[in-house]
Amino acid sequence: CGKSTTLRMIAGVEMQDEGEIYVDGALICDTVFRVPPERRAIGLMFQDFAL
Repeated sequence: CGKSTTLRMIAGVEMQDEGEIYVDGALICDTVFRVPPERRAIGLMFQDFAL
């Protein structure tokens, strides 16, 4: 996957098909376990301003 897709998966905006994602040594999601996006303490700022 690309850089943007990876960041979106870390933030919880998109789900991965396989594998595990660790942030600072903590598992935030895999194919079974998933920390809700609002509990990840991770923000995502988009380049394009759209309201």
